[in-house]
Amino acid sequence: FLSAIVERGQMREPGDPPAGEAATRQRTSGFAFAYPAMGLSYYHFRVSELGQIDSIGAVQPGRQDQRLVDPVVRSLSMSAFGITVGQSIGNHVIVASTLRLLRAGAVVTTDLAAPDPLARAEDLDVSRHTAGDLDLGVMVRVGAVRVGGTLKHVGEPGFGDGRERIVLARQGRVGVAVK
Repeated sequence: FLSAIVERGQMREPGDPPAGEAATRQRTSGFAFAYPAMGLSYYHFRVSELGQIDSIGAVQPGRQDQRLVDPVVRSLSMSAFGITVGQSIGNHVIVASTLRLLRAGAVVTTDLAAPDPLARAEDLDVSRHTAGDLDLGVMVRVGAVRVGGTLKHVGEPGFGDGRERIVLARQGRVGVAVK
């Protein structure tokens, strides 16, 4: 058995944003190649957004926080190369892991002079940092019932500093299927 996937996409929300309003643009591309015990994958995405952020995150401004920060353009870029391996343990348990090498970074600017700030965001140079990442998974099969669980971003890798810092938070999921 062999599986291969190639993908490319882009999204803009809203499709035609009014000047100065919040907007997001995403571009993704990637591929994956797998056979039963091992898979290789690569993906890249860039997310750019235009909006205002609260200066201290308060719902109501405090005495020393009387306004919103100027509008900002943020752009995040990430590339990931991964290798996935799986192993059966007996007839009822399968364990798997994905080890990834990540290159990511973000840039934030208040320079909104361009006619299309989101297009400007995609032209900004993003300082990238490298980190490793690990996902773990297990599936147990008993008769017609399958129970699976995953733990993504085990080490919670982080990139950059200050308001440009990105942290991939640990995520866990559990699912049940009946065949």
